Amino acid sequence: MIAIIICFLIILILNIIGIQRENNHMRAITKLLLVPTLVVLYITQTSEVEPLVIIALVAGLIGDIFLMLKGKETYFILGAISFLVGHIFYILAFLKRVDMFGRGAYWLLGLVVVYLLAGMLFKKLLSDHTGELKPYVAIYTLCIFTMSFVGIVVGVLWNINSVIFIAIGSILFILSDAILGLNKFRDADLPQAWVMLTYGLAQLFITIWFIC
Repeated sequence: MIAIIICFLIILILNIIGIQRENNHMRAITKLLLVPTLVVLYITQTSEVEPLVIIALVAGLIGDIFLMLKGKETYFILGAISFLVGHIFYILAFLKRVDMFGRGAYWLLGLVVVYLLAGMLFKKLLSDHTGELKPYVAIYTLCIFTMSFVGIVVGVLWNINSVIFIAIGSILFILSDAILGLNKFRDADLPQAWVMLTYGLAQLFITIWFIC
């Protein structure tokens, strides 16, 4: 397990180096290797392979491919849809691991707070800058916040000792998409390396949690 994680981190570091040096070939190759490495990590280390997790990871890979393509807004939209599908399958995998409804519905109150925070964040940072994509970006924002919330709740119910992995992973995913969104819609010009660092670590921590 440690060897595969080290391999993943080396690939991620090489990707960031490729970004810093503006080496497109290095960026592309290393980016395409990230998710497959996590799939290998998950399949070889988990006691029982959950197809929903594999689908979520593959959806992320497809999203990576679309976001690498330049020149058409369609590619960005397809990339966002791919990641949206990934978040949905992560949520399904979380719910399959722990019956949240069987433990009571108290967590639904927390979901209201999550939606309020997501709505406030969307309105403050992106609402007036997304144009025709506004409803789609809003839906995506709610979905990724739901993924994080459900993941953390399930993490607590499943094993309090490992919840740190899903908490860090899901929050890093939100941070990665926030940076990407600010660069895309507000020309924030934040380092692309930040996007990949937070995204790569997010997927790694989430995968590790599913192994626990």
